[in-house]
Amino acid sequence: MSKRKNIKKETVEKLKQETRFGESKKEARIKENTRYPEGIFAHETQNTYTKQCLAFCSWLEENHPVRSIKYAQQYVGEYLKDCMAKNHKPATIHTKACALAKLYKCHSYDFGVVLPKRTRASITRSRTVPDKRVEEKNEHIVYFIRGTGLRKHEVERLSCMDVFRDSENKLKIYVAKGKGGRPRTVEVLDEYADRIEKMAEKANPDKPMFNKVPKNMNAHYYRACYAQAFYDKCARTLDTLSTKEKYYMRKDRKGDVYDREAMRKVSEQLGHCRISVIAGHYLYTAKET
Repeated sequence: MSKRKNIKKETVEKLKQETRFGESKKEARIKENTRYPEGIFAHETQNTYTKQCLAFCSWLEENHPVRSIKYAQQYVGEYLKDCMAKNHKPATIHTKACALAKLYKCHSYDFGVVLPKRTRASITRSRTVPDKRVEEKNEHIVYFIRGTGLRKHEVERLSCMDVFRDSENKLKIYVAKGKGGRPRTVEVLDEYADRIEKMAEKANPDKPMFNKVPKNMNAHYYRACYAQAFYDKCARTLDTLSTKEKYYMRKDRKGDVYDREAMRKVSEQLGHCRISVIAGHYLYTAKET
């Protein structure tokens, strides 16, 4: 008689069956005529959803021991309410709900819970100055991310062969697999270019430029520094722009105005598709109208 699978192992295997790595989520939306196509398209999403679903499994072991993940769906609503009672951040609770919805192939509202609203004011990630000890110990990596805006995994995969000068003598970096597996070319900020080019020249072409980026390094903060610097470089004088060319912040940032075109350029550099992400997560400094 075969041994029954552990509930956590069953969960991991079920999520693995949902992977669609290498496919375009945008094309899937069009082909399947839905905003939410089935499957998981990115490795990062897979890792996040697996982590959150396993957290649910751990909660089940303490509160409602079940023999199969199939029979645990009835407890998802209770689990999410418990997370809210423990003051988990709204964004975290939404991520948990999305992960479990993917596991059960449903929508998060099917769990019968009204999720807390996510607001920009509630976002605290990377809003504080990083630990100076970590920064000083990994000064070369910090410098590199400040000048390029790359993510941790993008830095770890980088080869010196990906650093080059274009026809206009601008230092750029080719990212083979960025967010969602998409490639992009990133422009290095001018004030960082010479030193970063020397880093590439000294690096072994047969090995990655950097060893593993420390887990406790606040890379998102440095990406935000890059985003603000690149925006300042591209932004036009707001008085010369029409209303349609401006991006008006709302709620806690009401009164702040940005140049839409400059935001779009920043978005491309960071590997995002929406300027609203740039406004909410990267441009911290208020701009004058």
